[in-house]
Amino acid sequence: MLHHDRCHGSPWYRDDAMGRIIVALCLGLVTAGACYSPPHPECGFVCGTSGQCPADYSCNSVDRVCHLNGSSPTMLCAHDAAVGSEPPPPDAASFHVLGTEPTNGDIHASRTQDILAQFDRSAMAGTITNVSFLVTKGGVAQGGVVSYVDGPNSAHFTPSPALPPGATILVQLTSDILSNQSESLQPYTFSFTTIDDVAPTVVTTSPLDMATNVPVSSVITVTFSEPVANVSATTFAVTQGATTITGTLTSGDAITYTMTPDADLPAASVITVSLTAGITDVANNPLAPVQFTFMTP
Repeated sequence: MLHHDRCHGSPWYRDDAMGRIIVALCLGLVTAGACYSPPHPECGFVCGTSGQCPADYSCNSVDRVCHLNGSSPTMLCAHDAAVGSEPPPPDAASFHVLGTEPTNGDIHASRTQDILAQFDRSAMAGTITNVSFLVTKGGVAQGGVVSYVDGPNSAHFTPSPALPPGATILVQLTSDILSNQSESLQPYTFSFTTIDDVAPTVVTTSPLDMATNVPVSSVITVTFSEPVANVSATTFAVTQGATTITGTLTSGDAITYTMTPDADLPAASVITVSLTAGITDVANNPLAPVQFTFMTP
């Protein structure tokens, strides 16, 4: 809802239904006038870029939210007031980011679509590079091509190759990006997690497929490309013809699984190991069924 208040420079603020978060859009943050109508909330909006808060409030250096003077010094304000998901309100005259795609905190972001940042004014295309528009995973820069579209004032990063699945991606837009008036961008950082749409695969087996003269005392080991679940005697089946070979399945890391037969394998036999689509990764992507065989002496 919009209400008139005594905030110099802007006559309105927004108060949510819970009355906890008030976003004051006010040019008079450092004036003597208050930007709130009583009762004053203990947690106000996020601090200005230089730590500005309205009268009766002080910027908390931990959560970067304006706290009512006299409130508990150990209190931390809810981060849904934009801390961690939105930057502090930009100075009215600064060159800043208006929005991004994916949005900060997205947990189902595409691995192939452009990462986009929209600015509040035109930028110098030549200042938008893989260094000033930096995309990383775990500190490692990701491959891609940067570009700029004037009009919508949007910078684009096109991943090449696709971003890794199920990964947290950090995007940093630095002050090296300049507007057409040579103004430095107010630095902006956001992150998101890519969708995991890649199925697990079998990397190695022991014994190898088509191996011969495999000792009857052997155990059977399979290593997958990533952690998997639902590995059981049904999805990891060992047989000799129509006869099921029983045993114990173990794994220390959910990537490598070992089947230890309850007794020696049948001699002079073809042993078949069948891995079914019931085996999935943590994102529930199913394994493409795999089957391999070996012979005992």
